[in-house]
Amino acid sequence: MSNSQMVILLLLAAASSCADSSEATYQVCVVLEDGFSMLVDESSDPAAVTSDSQLRGFDVDMRALALRGLSYSVRVLPTYGELQVRTRNGECDVGWAQFFQTASRERCEVGTQECQAITELDPNAGPQTAISAPGATWETWEPYRCCARYGPNLFPFTIHIMYRTDTQRSDFFEALITMLSSTFFVNFLAFTFVIMVAVSHAIWLCERHHNAEEFPSAYLEGIDDAMWWAVVTFTTVGYGDKSPRTPGGRLVAVIWMLLGVTLAAILTGHMASTFTAHSAPQKAIDSANDLEGLRVCGYAATFKSWYLPASIGIKEMVVQDNVRSCGALLQAGEVDAVVMDSPIMDFWIRTDHWAAGVADLTLSPALTTTPIGVVYSDTTDLGDTIDLRLLELFESSEVRDMKARWFGRANSHSTDNLEALLNWRIVGSALSMLIVYAAVKLWSHRDCCADCVRSLLQRARPSSAPTRSPTVAPDLDPARAPPEAGSSISENGSAYKIEP
Repeated sequence: MSNSQMVILLLLAAASSCADSSEATYQVCVVLEDGFSMLVDESSDPAAVTSDSQLRGFDVDMRALALRGLSYSVRVLPTYGELQVRTRNGECDVGWAQFFQTASRERCEVGTQECQAITELDPNAGPQTAISAPGATWETWEPYRCCARYGPNLFPFTIHIMYRTDTQRSDFFEALITMLSSTFFVNFLAFTFVIMVAVSHAIWLCERHHNAEEFPSAYLEGIDDAMWWAVVTFTTVGYGDKSPRTPGGRLVAVIWMLLGVTLAAILTGHMASTFTAHSAPQKAIDSANDLEGLRVCGYAATFKSWYLPASIGIKEMVVQDNVRSCGALLQAGEVDAVVMDSPIMDFWIRTDHWAAGVADLTLSPALTTTPIGVVYSDTTDLGDTIDLRLLELFESSEVRDMKARWFGRANSHSTDNLEALLNWRIVGSALSMLIVYAAVKLWSHRDCCADCVRSLLQRARPSSAPTRSPTVAPDLDPARAPPEAGSSISENGSAYKIEP
């Protein structure tokens, strides 16, 4: 083989190598998260996803621009931890998700508690060799989420606390049953009944001889009427059908009136406080310190961050990898608050049926702003290309438009929303009764109403008869002397001749 032929073969091999390199298919791994990467078909299996055509969201639109002209496949992984570890191992060229850029993750001191070698997780794993970890949870992956190579921090997130303001609000009937079944109410009724029986006997003893028509001297009849009088007086109704007449009876009545007003005020205050407690919103959460004693849901990294120190005294830390899982726990009452980044929570509040239409959810002021970025494998050359394209994109208006489209800020629910406080079963029943009552009253007075309508129509109808000037009657005042014979009186009072 001549030298020229050798050169031609080398050139052809280099060209083929370049062609293979340009046609390389990159592996992009993602996690499903509201607003960023979501299934087009919610019923489909996430493990069957192989391309962005099966997904929708902000990240999908970003990849369409940042990876334009590149060949890549998509793989959906269940958790952020697994995504980061498999990207570190080289199974994924890019871990495209919203990773908090933390020092512990970027630090690569293999062998420490925060950064362990992947071979300790799976001895058979190696660069670009799949990790076998059946039954792994977020805790399984946590010690291996290090040696991360982040992309540029172009989309910093603000961290907020999401909580319900309707957790203490209940149905009217529930509040009523709670009030009626409370130990205070039962004790109050028992005490009031005993006092009422005593007062009834006292008033009967004072009135039975001198006021027998209202308080009969017979025991059963007299006590029955005395109890009626005691109830009417206690409720401040005061029908007036029975009243004491003796000095002793009136003294008992005065004492019972004062005592009854006091007891009624106590009962009214208890009822008001019970209903207020069942309709009052939860205490506002404005800072991390307000999470003391609460059950909080969030990412694993959230509970290791500086803005949620252990000194706060959180009652329970529930780790989940997406806002949907935390939202379901919040709806079920298993957690009291969710700490996550605002774009994800804003999108979920606007699109979830329960969050948007049923619950009263509030976002606290921002706890902090944290850098966010994708992660690259050390075995890929794709990082520099994506970083440059992302920088170019974030200088354009396309990304701003996409952010506005996907993460327009959710409207806050007002805790003073009257519609949330009205029980339309009760209000509707009351309105129905009023309508029926009005209809019955109109029907019972239908003849009178018909006469009124005819009268109004006659008054409104223009008269066709010619108008006549009123006739002035003669003055028939008896005080005036009758006209003498031979005189005359005209219609307007002037005299005219009268024949004898």
